[in-house]
Amino acid sequence: MNPFRDRLPERASERYLTALRDGRVEVLTEILSGDVQDRFMESERKWPVQSWRIGRRQDTAGTSELMYWVKRGNGYSEPGGHEEEVYFGVVRSREGVRVVDFGAIY
Repeated sequence: MNPFRDRLPERASERYLTALRDGRVEVLTEILSGDVQDRFMESERKWPVQSWRIGRRQDTAGTSELMYWVKRGNGYSEPGGHEEEVYFGVVRSREGVRVVDFGAIY
């Protein structure tokens, strides 16, 4: 990735990752609703994010899709490096950047 890229979409996504790591799964209510929200919040409580690294980023006009590799707790990630994918959709507007979508593989 370009080291001079605009990192605002990454910073917005990583605020959510930090909240999830800290156990604040209710942050997902800002971007998800209904059964999907409940399912992701339950899974995030069960297997909390411990660490992450960016895996892929795709930018189009006004949007970014980011994928992170995450390690999870409570026995999910094996010692030595088992990681799973977490996805964020970010939109850019005059007001700034906003996370609008979340997805994860458990």
